[in-house]
Amino acid sequence: MVGIDEFRVERMMGGMAELAPVIIVDHDPAWPQVFGELRAVIAAALGKLALTIEHVGSTSVPGLTAKPIIDLDVVIAGTE
Repeated sequence: MVGIDEFRVERMMGGMAELAPVIIVDHDPAWPQVFGELRAVIAAALGKLALTIEHVGSTSVPGLTAKPIIDLDVVIAGTE
């Protein structure tokens, strides 16, 4: 990965504070394709129940550095 900057954040795990690295990387042009693959799996599993599946978060913005985690939102049809 290019352009890695490491930060330390504190998180709580079982009552004990733990330091964990947060890794930020340069934008990866493959992220939209990875989202597309994830979207296809989710859409197949949920069928018509999923109204939309959107790529959100920093990996969805071209050129933006980000944590290399694909975030997505799924809007589900109501049952009423």
